[in-house]
Amino acid sequence: MSNKSVELNENLMASFKAMNELAIANAEKLMAMNLEQIRKQSDVTVAAMRSAMELKDADDVKNYVTDQTNAAKDVLEGLVADAQAIGKMNEETSAEIARLMKESAESVR
Repeated sequence: MSNKSVELNENLMASFKAMNELAIANAEKLMAMNLEQIRKQSDVTVAAMRSAMELKDADDVKNYVTDQTNAAKDVLEGLVADAQAIGKMNEETSAEIARLMKESAESVR
């Protein structure tokens, strides 16, 4: 192989490696977000079950329903924040991949 071919191959492999590292990093971020949501949902569910066992009268039920409404709102806000974070991560990933592709294309010239 010529030096140019070796250099081209090394540049392409470096780009593929960088893209794979980016994919792995994003997968780790998504898994961490999912695990955190599972933990939060579990905590909310267990707290709701414990609260339900303590209901004694109509006022307790009213407070319980209010608390559950607030808990659902908090969960929804967390999901919206996660969706926004995922959107931002996708934008950053797309920009990084475009940059890597441009560098790879320039190395071919």
